[in-house]
Amino acid sequence: FGLENLGIEYFYRTNLGIAPYHYFELWFAVFVSAIYQIPTLNTLLFIVFPIGLACIFLGFCALAEVLNYSSIQSHLLALFFLFFA
Repeated sequence: FGLENLGIEYFYRTNLGIAPYHYFELWFAVFVSAIYQIPTLNTLLFIVFPIGLACIFLGFCALAEVLNYSSIQSHLLALFFLFFA
């Protein structure tokens, strides 16, 4: 008791150890919820997840630009990866 997170590999008991709490989206949701005094679930669904998806989409677009694939097809492919990857 008192240990926050032991890991996700519960079937391999020899590899378990103490790990820090690493769910950034939950910490961010609580932070935004505390500032604006709105329910945490609403913050998670309507603020944190859309910001995360926008960051991922912009990352895919930036990767396409670095690889010289900056066209409408690459942006549509990035949008496709958002919903199906």
